[in-house]
Amino acid sequence: MIDISKRYGTSEKAVEKVAKLIINPEPSNWVGYAYMPPFKIPLEEAKALARYVLIEAPKEVRQKEKNKPPVDEYLDLELQMH
Repeated sequence: MIDISKRYGTSEKAVEKVAKLIINPEPSNWVGYAYMPPFKIPLEEAKALARYVLIEAPKEVRQKEKNKPPVDEYLDLELQMH
């Protein structure tokens, strides 16, 4: 979801664009990737989904990454073979 947020941004205009793509996806936007089938939902519901995808989900991912302990806590660097 971070990739989608980076691609479209987080403005209200971006929310509107992604909402319309949720309702009627354009496979040419994501060549080589699987894409969602069209969702026959009201625009306001699609906007709520778009806000989550563009704004809320990336915040959650970044927060989880921020709270991850450093890799040193998982490794015993003195026992590693070189």
